[in-house]
Amino acid sequence: MRFALLGEDPRLANLGDTAIRLGHELVWIGAAGDTNLTLPTPSTFPTLSTDNRDVPWQRLLDRDLADIILVGYGTVEDRRADQLRMFVQAGVPTLSVHPVFHSMLTYFELEMVRDETQCLMQHYTPGVYHPLLRQLRRMVTDAEELGPIEQVVFDRTMTDRTKEEVQSQLVQDLDLISRVVGNVNRVAVLKAPDVDTAYGNLSVQMSTSADLVVRWSVSSSTSQPSGRITLVGRDGQATLQMPEDLTAWSLEQVGQDGRTTVDSTQNDWDDAADAIRRIVSAVENQAANESQQSNRGESTWQAAARTVEVADAIERSMIKGRTIELHFEQFSEQSTFKGLMTSLGCGLLIAALGVVLVAGLIGDAFHLPWAGGWHFALLGVLVVFLLMQLIPRIVFGQTSDDPEDR
Repeated sequence: MRFALLGEDPRLANLGDTAIRLGHELVWIGAAGDTNLTLPTPSTFPTLSTDNRDVPWQRLLDRDLADIILVGYGTVEDRRADQLRMFVQAGVPTLSVHPVFHSMLTYFELEMVRDETQCLMQHYTPGVYHPLLRQLRRMVTDAEELGPIEQVVFDRTMTDRTKEEVQSQLVQDLDLISRVVGNVNRVAVLKAPDVDTAYGNLSVQMSTSADLVVRWSVSSSTSQPSGRITLVGRDGQATLQMPEDLTAWSLEQVGQDGRTTVDSTQNDWDDAADAIRRIVSAVENQAANESQQSNRGESTWQAAARTVEVADAIERSMIKGRTIELHFEQFSEQSTFKGLMTSLGCGLLIAALGVVLVAGLIGDAFHLPWAGGWHFALLGVLVVFLLMQLIPRIVFGQTSDDPEDR
């Protein structure tokens, strides 16, 4: 496969290096207009053709230069969002570091476009597919080892606790949390007088659709940053230690009898290689089953958007000082149109009440000749409104068999 690398990010450089190590080709690299970014030198990626280093990034839209684009964080988020939007519209497969920007609306806008074009979009969060994380998931769903889970505690330590750094780490940790306990549907944070500084000691209470209680908090670290997930069950607890080096992750389990077992056998886990293999496999499956558009289940962008939505809800909870509930609605052009029509319908009903009052009271009082025909005008407006409901069938080609109509 031919890879292109857009942006500058340590995780992105690692993915590019891993792709080369797995026998793929890196054909293009660039930051595409981002400022204050230092591009890797040719010695970093010796297989990179010097003929392609000055090729504009727009050439990637033709798919004759690269098969997959690795996308990293950009200093100008709007520019990076525009580039991803064009890639999705052109159907170019992408693997983006997560979060690639912080705008929840942009994430869901891209998901709407991706759903229409069936473009393959995956995101990369280090450790999200780690075998030890899957073991934690099994302990949550299977109550035999720890019993029913009563609480999930996620402790994160960081050396740089600025708002931007904590936000990025929070989004990544929410991705890990969702892999273990499922989607978070409720968040609560104490109200903060200064939101920017409050991120340095952020503590979040969350709950899931399965009524599991999750607590996430960040604190200072004088050494290497790390994370720790603890499952507290009725019959024991399990703790996953997560240093920066993913091969050093270890799982410690304490049973009801007090015996402790440690699993650190997954020290050969290659996280970047797993991500590259997943996107390559998805592209190959897409090409083999192009007529069936079977890549719907291999895109992970919706899951990425949901973690950004939870992070956005956490900030709103911090500002308002109250619990925020999330419903994870499926956004699409059809659902947006239906929401618009619902609002317009409510407006027409309120306007109709005003027309009735004006025509019935003022018209009769002053014997206005046009007041007697108000009901015909109202009927005409309602008929037009009902005819507007046919727009989705005309524009989107919906039929009664579509899921939106069920």
